[in-house]
Amino acid sequence: KLLQENRHISIQLIRDKFEEHIRLHFPDVFILGKQAPRLPNTSFWGIPGIDADDFVYTSATHGIVIGKGSACSAQSLKPSHTAMLMGYSYDEASSLVRVSSSFDTSLDELIDFSDKIHESYS
Repeated sequence: KLLQENRHISIQLIRDKFEEHIRLHFPDVFILGKQAPRLPNTSFWGIPGIDADDFVYTSATHGIVIGKGSACSAQSLKPSHTAMLMGYSYDEASSLVRVSSSFDTSLDELIDFSDKIHESYS
């Protein structure tokens, strides 16, 4: 059990460093649940002015699969209802993407993803 707890802490640290790197490239990024308990391997965020559908497509062109919205509403064409209840605008909620990683995902891979996306939107 201790090994499993350490793995969760490790993947959470990788997620947090990834989010810091995204913020370096996109200072306006907003991260849902940043101050709340959340899954250690999942980052749910949006960048104002970048539509989630476009972002998912751009990521795919780099060989990276990410989701739009929460896992339970990924097939929905509407923006996150939860985000709008949290006070985010329709446009902000429409920019939300979900990046999930595994225990095998390295920080370097996530940093590389962040850099590629930054290049695409610069």
